Amino acid sequence: EEESAVGFAETAQNKEAAALQLLSTVTTLVASVADHKGLLRQIEPLCVAMLSPVFEHSMYHLFEAAFELTGDLVQYTQSVSEHMWPLYQTMLSVIDDDPEQVEHLCHVVENVVIHGK
Repeated sequence: EEESAVGFAETAQNKEAAALQLLSTVTTLVASVADHKGLLRQIEPLCVAMLSPVFEHSMYHLFEAAFELTGDLVQYTQSVSEHMWPLYQTMLSVIDDDPEQVEHLCHVVENVVIHGK
């Protein structure tokens, strides 16, 4: 039974590490195509689909990377699309539930204020 618990913990840690690496990779991809707004618009719905569960299920260990990616999308596209507004609202509800997460949201809010249309 103890081995099972250890195996479960290792599997959970591996999944968390993989999710974090995926967010990092997508953030790098988004930065690499920052000058191609049309391509960013095509990637954006996929990013939102990947990011939404992070916030909806309060995956705190992924918040910093998820907030960074969200802020970068807004910054590089220089707008908040119809895909991004629901995600932004979900992020705000996370802050309502856990005000300590507000520091991670600053990058996103700054870009929404500057580029939100």
